[in-house]
Amino acid sequence: MLKLVSAIRDGIANTIERVTSKITPQKSNKTSSNLINPHRSEDSQVELDTNFDDSVSKEYEYGSWNKTKRHAGNGQFDADSIQGSIGDCGLMSTLRALRNSENGQKALSDVMSYNPEKGEWSFKFKTKDFTEGGASPIVVTKDEIDQAIADKRASKGDDDVTAAELAIEKYFKQIGRDSENNTQDGIVKQIVDIQNRARDKRTAAGMEDKGYLNGVSPYVAYVFTGKVPESLNVYEPSEKQKAQEYLENFDAKTDMIVFSQINTAGVANSGGDNSFTMIGNSQVLQNHAYTVCSVDGDKVTLRESNNPSGTIVVTIDELLNCEGNNSFYASVIDDN
Repeated sequence: MLKLVSAIRDGIANTIERVTSKITPQKSNKTSSNLINPHRSEDSQVELDTNFDDSVSKEYEYGSWNKTKRHAGNGQFDADSIQGSIGDCGLMSTLRALRNSENGQKALSDVMSYNPEKGEWSFKFKTKDFTEGGASPIVVTKDEIDQAIADKRASKGDDDVTAAELAIEKYFKQIGRDSENNTQDGIVKQIVDIQNRARDKRTAAGMEDKGYLNGVSPYVAYVFTGKVPESLNVYEPSEKQKAQEYLENFDAKTDMIVFSQINTAGVANSGGDNSFTMIGNSQVLQNHAYTVCSVDGDKVTLRESNNPSGTIVVTIDELLNCEGNNSFYASVIDDN
């Protein structure tokens, strides 16, 4: 437990900034290249730490790394994965959200191909670098996955998920600090810049820099779908209302929703203290991302990457009004 709490304390600060063009919950056709609201103060930030239904309160349960079974790649996201030591709950919850929907699964299969004979995965993301710039596919090998799992660095469970993690890491590392010249896609530039600023804030607070997977925001869904998720900050009344509409109209065929539970103080300021909070009767990790998997009436089922087989069931009202500077990342994934 001390190791896990230490991992939480060693999480990163991740800037979460709003989308400028508002998207209706029913259908989103966002095409703007401007992801970030230029009028929002750079000091107005919340931080995302990326690690680690009853009448009585339910204590948070961690999953078991050792008991999580590893499933060989097959080109599909069809098995649970537990998060490794790199703080990428935003990415893991996004991948789970895409896997959760029919259209999301199709989007993933369009991006990723698997060659069982070579034991390698090839990724052509839906960004201008690949669709217009002629970038070579990013290749991930089984040997690379074996090493990342042996180091407990990336996730364990579904090798296809681990391959996607490592492909994102390679892509963002290629772009690096010089996003102005190393990507042709303005939205990708902004996603990488968000992470770079978060890494800088994290290291300034004396935390370890774990590289290009640490603190990836749920905006990363864009590279898989070609569509920017709408960021809805529930402390803003109009955005809270829109988040409620997304939840009430949730369609498991087309919709992806990631919920980011953010400590009010922020990780860098709190030093990782106050690691838990309550949503309804369920104890959850603060500064962590969760996937909305289903909505039945007013009951929302969440799943997360530190205990992927577990479920958290809360009401819509409890989710919208729980403590913290919280956000939803929501998108309707097109059927094409």
